[in-house]
Amino acid sequence: MSNAWVQLGKEDSVDNLAYNAGLLPATLWGHAKNQPLRDTRASMHVLQEGDKLFVPAIDIKTLDGQTGQRHRFRRHSVPARLALTLAINGQALANRPCRIEIAGRPPLETSTDAQGGLTLPVMPDTGHGQVSVTLASGEILDIPLAPRRLDPVDTASGAQARLQNLGYLQGEFSAGMLDLTTVLALASFQWDQDMERSGMLDQATQDALIAAHGC
Repeated sequence: MSNAWVQLGKEDSVDNLAYNAGLLPATLWGHAKNQPLRDTRASMHVLQEGDKLFVPAIDIKTLDGQTGQRHRFRRHSVPARLALTLAINGQALANRPCRIEIAGRPPLETSTDAQGGLTLPVMPDTGHGQVSVTLASGEILDIPLAPRRLDPVDTASGAQARLQNLGYLQGEFSAGMLDLTTVLALASFQWDQDMERSGMLDQATQDALIAAHGC
């Protein structure tokens, strides 16, 4: 692959672009021509559709090896690590049985840890999936998975993703819009954070969402 500027689509991320180009995510993100994007986005996992990323050509290296012997090579950052923390209204879903279904791989039966966490290896270009968690009441809660990237927190879609991941936004809502369901979810989150329940995505709420979500 030759040098190329790529405009990120809805499903693109640094991880899957680096994987398809034969690069390490850190190599791609750390390229000098991506400095303006790094200045705008605090994390390579928090990008927005339309952002432009420079993808350099791979630097091909050769290694000598004796014939008649087996040589093993391991590609760094493959598989990637998908880490989740499951919660409802800020309360961790600890030690709950769950079923993980991701496109391209068999279903996995597992359980969350004491902090509601799950960790599993996935390919960097993994598609969408779902986690089905069995609650203490016996009810099964289905949580969609989109293991690529997050939109910035100051966008409606970015706030919705974080609220959904934290368990505040459930059911039907208008994606990418601060509809009534999203406003109520923001107000509920603000209440738990001892903030004014304005339902607005102001700077203080954005900062609190990043602190609670981790990015």
